[in-house]
Amino acid sequence: MKNDERNTLYVDFAHVHQQHATLADFIVLEYHFLEDELRTGLRNVMCRHHANYSTDDKDFYVSFYNMSTLLRVRDMKSNCVGKLVR
Repeated sequence: MKNDERNTLYVDFAHVHQQHATLADFIVLEYHFLEDELRTGLRNVMCRHHANYSTDDKDFYVSFYNMSTLLRVRDMKSNCVGKLVR
């Protein structure tokens, strides 16, 4: 992230699921609760390891790819609100 001047960490969701299936399931089902915690955790890691790159005005984001969940726009209903879907 620092070398490319980016503020988004891309995470392979299949790897998360392989390492900790319960956490992966929680991320999918309750993403709206975890988003702020993930962003805060990433900010803390960047501050600890790259203090000169992490400033107070810079926002950091976590993006997941390689997810098995796939919904089309018309398939999205109110039960999908707050869940992490692709």
